[in-house]
Amino acid sequence: KVSSSGIALLKQQCLETVSFSGLDIEGALAAFLSKNRGLRYLDISNTNCSASDLLALGRAVHLNTVLAANIKGISRSFMSSLNGMKELKKLNLSGTALSEDILDKGPFLKNLCELEAANTEIGDRFMARLKDCAELQALDLSHTKISDKGLAYLSGLKSLSRLDLSACNLTEKAAGNISQLT
Repeated sequence: KVSSSGIALLKQQCLETVSFSGLDIEGALAAFLSKNRGLRYLDISNTNCSASDLLALGRAVHLNTVLAANIKGISRSFMSSLNGMKELKKLNLSGTALSEDILDKGPFLKNLCELEAANTEIGDRFMARLKDCAELQALDLSHTKISDKGLAYLSGLKSLSRLDLSACNLTEKAAGNISQLT
């Protein structure tokens, strides 16, 4: 377990990149983030962040990359807090409890360039939220509930160059038409 006092040692540094992936950091992330305003890249995948840690993450407006795959505690409050992160370009929420019910009604991170949300419960309603993400270049929605209907929302994403929809609910015809969408 990485304790709050252990992470406190990192508060004195001018860190740009930190990975806590796989570590037991529950309750220690919020204080770390408040002291590291220069941090740009954070990997908390496979950790046990607390709900307060996740909300503090949303206040770390300086981050441009957040990898949070396979973490528990994804909530509507957490997703809403991410909207304040104007510099956020890459977000990985794969393997989390992300669902359409968790997403709020506001704009969805329109500055994102890369989104990974594989192995989540999102579906076609989520695809409609992506229409404002004009800078989106890479999108991984493999193993989700996306169907033919949701593909229509990709047509406005002119910057999209990498797309993974493997193991989704797509017909062969729709899969064959993907290259015509962007």
